[in-house]
Amino acid sequence: MGKGFEILIYDHNVRLSQLTGTNKAYIDARIPHLSKLIVDDIAMLLQESEVIIVNNKEKIYTDALLHLTDDKPIIDLARLGDEIRRKPNYKGVNWK
Repeated sequence: MGKGFEILIYDHNVRLSQLTGTNKAYIDARIPHLSKLIVDDIAMLLQESEVIIVNNKEKIYTDALLHLTDDKPIIDLARLGDEIRRKPNYKGVNWK
C-alpha cells in the first residue's frame, strides 16, 4: 500500500458489519483502514485485480479461480488443488 498498490481483500468468513465487542474494538483501534480493503464480492475482486494472491484453499476460492482466465497471475500460498496448479498463470510458493 505504501508503494502505491491498491489492495483488495475477500474473505467469506469476515463481515465487518457484523463484528461486535472486542473484535470490533480491536479493528477500530489497530486497523481502521481494513474496511476500505475488504470487498464482499469475489467475482468483482477477481475481475478488478491484476494479481491474485490466495492463502486459503477452501472450495469457494478454488471454484472462483477455476473460472478465472489465464491472463492474471495466481500466487498460491495455500497449496491449491491440481486443477489450479495446472493453470499456466499459476505460481506456488515453496513447492513444485
